[in-house]
Amino acid sequence: VRMKIAASLDGRTALDSGASQWITGEVARADGHAFRRRAGAVLTGIGTVLDDDPRLDVRLVPTARQPKRVVVDSKLELPDTARLLQPPGEVLVYTVDA
Repeated sequence: VRMKIAASLDGRTALDSGASQWITGEVARADGHAFRRRAGAVLTGIGTVLDDDPRLDVRLVPTARQPKRVVVDSKLELPDTARLLQPPGEVLVYTVDA
């Protein structure tokens, strides 16, 4: 299990307004994609999907296969327009049922 987080030295991940900004440079992003290329799956929560609309695929380094993209979404809020639902690769959505 690997965890990747983009945060500034003071631990912030967004501006005071809540707006997200690139914190990492091109080299660091490519390195993150190299780690992602080796993964069987990439996991995120619905909050990240709603706030950032990530693709969660490998595109900055060559790869023969895409990791599965996994979303934890307890209320099934995933919009059908989410970029991670677009090819390439498979998407799994996990939710709960009382």
